[in-house]
Amino acid sequence: MSIPSVPLNAVINTGNGQIALTWQQVVGATSYNVQRSTTGIVGSFATVGTPSVNNFLDTTALQGIQYWYQVASVNSGTTGGFLFTVSSANASGSAQYTNNGQTFQVNATISTGTSLSTTSTGAPTASGTLTRISGSGDFTISFSAAVSTGGQSSFQTMGTNGQLLTAVPCLPGQINLGYLRYMVRVRTEKLLSQFVTDDQLNFYINQSAFRLYDMLVGKYGDDYFLSPGLVIPMTGLTSYPLPNGSNYLGSLNADGQFYVGQGSTPAPACYKLNGIDLNVGGTLVGPAAGWIPCARQNWSDRDKYTYVGQQATLYNVFQMSYREMGNQVYVFPVNSNTTMRWYYVPIMTQLLQDTDMMPFSISGWSELVIVDVCVKVLIQEESFDEAAAFANERQALIDRINAIAPNRDVSSPNTVSNTRQTQGDPSFNGCGGSGSGSGFSGGWG
Repeated sequence: MSIPSVPLNAVINTGNGQIALTWQQVVGATSYNVQRSTTGIVGSFATVGTPSVNNFLDTTALQGIQYWYQVASVNSGTTGGFLFTVSSANASGSAQYTNNGQTFQVNATISTGTSLSTTSTGAPTASGTLTRISGSGDFTISFSAAVSTGGQSSFQTMGTNGQLLTAVPCLPGQINLGYLRYMVRVRTEKLLSQFVTDDQLNFYINQSAFRLYDMLVGKYGDDYFLSPGLVIPMTGLTSYPLPNGSNYLGSLNADGQFYVGQGSTPAPACYKLNGIDLNVGGTLVGPAAGWIPCARQNWSDRDKYTYVGQQATLYNVFQMSYREMGNQVYVFPVNSNTTMRWYYVPIMTQLLQDTDMMPFSISGWSELVIVDVCVKVLIQEESFDEAAAFANERQALIDRINAIAPNRDVSSPNTVSNTRQTQGDPSFNGCGGSGSGSGFSGGWG
C-alpha cells in the first residue's frame, strides 16, 4: 500500500468548551494523526488523537488557552519510516532517538540518507536534532531533511496561505477575537486572501462589537451587563468620581460584591450608572448589611439640605439622594458615616488578543458583529453588490435582536435605576396594587 495523501480543506470550530476539527476524507487512509501545540512552533506539536474518521473533537482543550493543530493521514498497512539526511554520525542498529515528541529506532549505522523506522504514528520536524534515549552512538544527530517512506503522510497545518489557524475553547455564549476573524474570512471568501489584514479585521471587529454593545446598553443595559455591586466607603466628599478602570482598587468577595480598599484589582470602568444603594448599617459591609435604594436627585432639590439645624435629621440615609454630573456622582447631603453600593454597566473591554472573549454572544448575536464586519470588508474591496446583500442581512439581525432582547424577563419589574415612588415611577404604589385587590393600599377585597 502507498502512503496516503495529505489531508486537505481543514476546518476548525469552537464551542461548548471544546474544539472540533474536520478535513477532507483521504483515499487510502485507515486513520489520522491529530497533533496540537500551544505555541505553533515546529517541534512543539504532540499527538492528541488518532481517529479513524476525518474529524476529531478535542475535549481536553482548556478554556482561555490558544491552540494550533495539524493532521496527517495514516495507512496502517504500510511499514512506517522516515529518511533522514545527515552529514555523518555513529549509532548502532538498536539505538533509539527522539524528535518532536516521537521515538525513532535506527535500522542500520547512521550515515547520510539513513532510513529510520518510527515506533509511533508521529513525524519528525522538517529539520532539527535527534536525541539518543537508548543504545550506543552519538548522543545527538543533526539532520537537514526527513522524508516519509511509508505509513504516514506529511502533516497538514490547520490553515491556509502559510498562516496557522488557531482556536480557543469557548464556553456556551462566548466567542473570541480569533474565531470572529476566521468567520469573517469564511463569510467573505477571504480565507486564502490577504486583501484585508488581520490588524484591519481586528479593528473592524472591535468597532462592530462596540456598535452592538451600544445598542444593547441603550435599551437593555440593566438586564444584560450590570456589574457586581461596587461598595465604596463614604468619606465626607461632595462628589465621587465614576470608575475609570483604575481609580477604585479592591476585590470581588464571596458574596458577589466588589469591595473597594480590600484588594488591588481595579473595578471596571463605568459606561452607564444604573443606581446606588446606601447602607443603613453605617460602615458595616457584607451580606448582613442593610441596603436600601438611594433616590436620584432632582438638581434643584439640593437646596432643601441648606436649612440650618436640620442636618442631623437629613443625614438619615432614607433622605439621601444622588445625581450623576459629568464623570462625578454628587451625593446629598454630605456623609461620612455609611457606605454606598453602586450598580453600573461597565465599558466594553476591547478585544486585543485572539483569546479575548466577546462577553455578549447571547443567542448567537455575535453574528451581527460578523455580518457588520463583512459589510466593511466588501466596501473596502468595492464589492458594493455583495456589501448591500450583507447590509440587508445585518438589518434583519438588528430587527431580530430588537424583537427578542426585551423578552429575557417576561415580567415587567422596575429597573434598578427607578425603584421608588419619589422618582415618579407611575407603577410604584406602595407594597401592592390599588382598588379592591389584596395589596396593602387597596384593602383585602
